[in-house]
Order: sequence, then C-alpha cells, then structure tokens
Amino acid sequence: STGEPAFIRRVFEEWGPRAEVAEVALLTAMGYDWVPGNLAGALALAEAGEAATRVRTAYCTTGPFGPSGGTRLSAAGAMMDPGYAFRGGRIVTERGGKRVRAFDAAKPGSQAISAPGSEHFTLPRTYPRLREVDVYLGWFGSRSRAMSIGAGVMDGLFRIPGTKSGAEALIGRFVKGSTGGPDAAQRAKAGSYVIGEALDDAGAVLASVHVEGVDGYDFTAGMLAWAAIRAAESPLEAKGAVGPVEAFGLEQLEAGAADAGIARRAAEL
Repeated sequence: STGEPAFIRRVFEEWGPRAEVAEVALLTAMGYDWVPGNLAGALALAEAGEAATRVRTAYCTTGPFGPSGGTRLSAAGAMMDPGYAFRGGRIVTERGGKRVRAFDAAKPGSQAISAPGSEHFTLPRTYPRLREVDVYLGWFGSRSRAMSIGAGVMDGLFRIPGTKSGAEALIGRFVKGSTGGPDAAQRAKAGSYVIGEALDDAGAVLASVHVEGVDGYDFTAGMLAWAAIRAAESPLEAKGAVGPVEAFGLEQLEAGAADAGIARRAAEL
C-alpha cells in the first residue's frame, strides 16, 4: 500500500534485483498512489503506438479533498526526501515540485506540480521505448506555483546541516498521524480524476486518456483487495519489483480498477 517516493525507489533499486533472483514479485503503491496514473498512462501509450516516447500523468480531485492524519504526516515526511524523475531513459534525482504545468483536460487553466511516483519505474519496464516520464499532482489548484516555490526553498534549506533533523522533530510534534480519515459521507462528496498523456519526441500529444471515479481512500481499499485476490488465485509470472500493468496485464488491470471504482470516461470508450 505504501506510495511514498523514497520507499518506492528503494523497492525498485535495492530490493527488486534481490526479489528477481529469488523469483518472487514485489508490488508496492497498489492503491490510489499510484495505480490510476499507471492505468491512464498505459492506456494512452497503447493507443498512441510506437511513436510515443514520453508519457505524463496528472492526479486531480473532484469535490472536497480531506486527507487523513496519516496522509498528512507521510506527505510532510516525503517532502524532506530527495525526489526523482525519468529523463533520457533513466532515473535521475530531482526535487519534488520542480515543474508546474497546466492540464486543461481537468479544468481549464488548472495547474499541477511535478511529483515522484511509481510510474517513473513501472511504465518504462512495460514500454522500453520511453525516454521520459512525468507525474503531476493537481490537488493544489491555483496554489501549485506557490507550492513549487516553497518546495524549492525547503530543498535549499535541507542542504544546511541540522535543518532536516530539526524539521523532522517539528513534524513529529505538530503533525499527528492515525487521527482517522474522512468518513463515508465526506468520501462520497469527493472523487478522482486522473489524466494520462502519451507524447512523441517533439512533445506533441498523441493520445490522452482520462480515468475517474471514487475518492482515493475508497479506491485504495478496493484496489488492494482486488490485487491480493488476483495474486492468490493466479501467482504472478513477473518477478522482481514490478508495476501493476506488468503484474496483471493492461486489460485485467483496467477491469480491476473499474471494480475498485475508477474507470475510463464513458465518452472515450
């Protein structure tokens, strides 16, 4: 279930090769972080064909977004860790929030900031032609630019010895985890809207796919259950650290995500 970037990177770079030798599969980030983007991105790449060498995904919300205490705590901690991106066919270290761009498909003029997700590791495994992968968060709307600037300032501060440990102590004191999440009524008011775009070398969008549905917490519960049942019924053939498309196949993953509450927009079917 863990979708924190530093943990994802460790799974793929440290434990993945060991798991491959042991002939077992490791699946991380099998919830809202970051299955919908993997699905939307893979659907767009499949539609675009071999000309697509770049892919980007964007996570947006509909209705009020009410994070749980655990989400707030883990997000605060993740902001202090080095991020990453996929550039030139390889993973490179890059701070989160470095880039800001608009996704009119979500809401005209709406902005999103770059973030490290699982797509950087997983989609190139399934689509080796990829040279660039981007993931964006559109949760902050008009505040995205300010968030990006703030992330840059924090990145500079944390390079000063002692500041990171001090910030960790403050977070532990003032940001409380395990305080409970949004209740059923709150979750019913919220929803998910995720964009996948496949691009060519010149940056032209070749295909765009949108998936949407329930809020992230309901989707995570359903997706984790679906993946566990599928893996128990039919052992995964993929070995090592793998992504959801590689583990289950695109068709089965699309069906599983729909069962969990997020599906491709009807107008695109």
